[in-house]
Amino acid sequence: MAEISYTALDYVVGVILCLAFIIGTAMNCLAFMYFKQTKKRSRNGKFFKRLYSVISLNDILICFGTLPAIEASFSPDRNGVLFSNSIFCSVWFVYWFTIYYVSMILIAVLSISRLVLIMSPNCILNPWLSYGISLSAILIIFTFWTTLSAVRLIYTTFYTEHLFCGFASFSSDDLSAPYESGSTAGGLLIIINGVSIVCFLTVCTSFVLSLIFLHKFSRAARDQGMSRKHQIAAAHTVILVTSLYILFNVPLMMITLYMISDRFVDPVPEDATVGFMIERVYTKLFNEVSFLNHYAFAFAFVMSTCLNSMMNPIVYSRRIRGFKTFLCKICKHGPQTSNDNSSTVNTNNLPRGPSTPNYNTKRSDLLTTIKENSM
Repeated sequence: MAEISYTALDYVVGVILCLAFIIGTAMNCLAFMYFKQTKKRSRNGKFFKRLYSVISLNDILICFGTLPAIEASFSPDRNGVLFSNSIFCSVWFVYWFTIYYVSMILIAVLSISRLVLIMSPNCILNPWLSYGISLSAILIIFTFWTTLSAVRLIYTTFYTEHLFCGFASFSSDDLSAPYESGSTAGGLLIIINGVSIVCFLTVCTSFVLSLIFLHKFSRAARDQGMSRKHQIAAAHTVILVTSLYILFNVPLMMITLYMISDRFVDPVPEDATVGFMIERVYTKLFNEVSFLNHYAFAFAFVMSTCLNSMMNPIVYSRRIRGFKTFLCKICKHGPQTSNDNSSTVNTNNLPRGPSTPNYNTKRSDLLTTIKENSM
């Protein structure tokens, strides 16, 4: 009975990942098109436009990274063809952990940069800084994981119960070799997990500070002009994106933090392997509840990351008026170039006659332009 229920739930996990893949890929492709085509006049507007385009592209890669997990979910006992291949497992490991860490850095940059503008509205950001930080993060993280795998400092294996490829051992001789907690290789696991914790705490801190400063400046914004008001509105969008990131990453960060602390609280056996360390943490966390052991990490890591990537463009469509208009045009007429600098309506689409110009329409379009340029 347990196997049947697990099989059924595995199919549910696969269906959820399929929906997240389809919706996330389609929406992020449209978001990438919109941010690439949109023209910005202000330097800050160009900065956020480029940063959002990189985030959308990275979210597309995350969605494609879930395909092996989807295939494993519909396979008997999760023994997927792709993950079962050792070479593919190593390649996917480098690919997934690269885009995962890059996504953390991008959200941190997005949150911190908007916090800077909230605190200093007159600050001017370098538009090329968004590309520079993104490319630097990709090169450093990709080189890091590739080097560790190439020199065989780390090995990877497919954890069927966790639905992803992860660390197997730090030994170059045997995958079941000791954890080597006192060596440099053993401490590497602590550093890797520590980086993710630091990025997560940075995003959380920026999120809290943004809420505090927004609360203080919300009243002052009423008397400081339209541009200031739209900066606050753009900050709300960033705060919403950041809150989704925090929400979807809390389970994984709790597991990671407990895994780090457990190494210092409970002495590590000399013959302990990485797999043993992971299982010991799960046993303590879930008290040997097989259901949670079977699905907790699959939800906390692969599924949550994909759902987060799927939700980002949905937030854009609700908060960024230009993107919502772009989606409507796509549905009606297909892809078109988006230009937010236009402050007048297209008179060719208006009925001709002696009627007076629609100044309310022009004013509404101007408000949209100012809001998008302050994004």
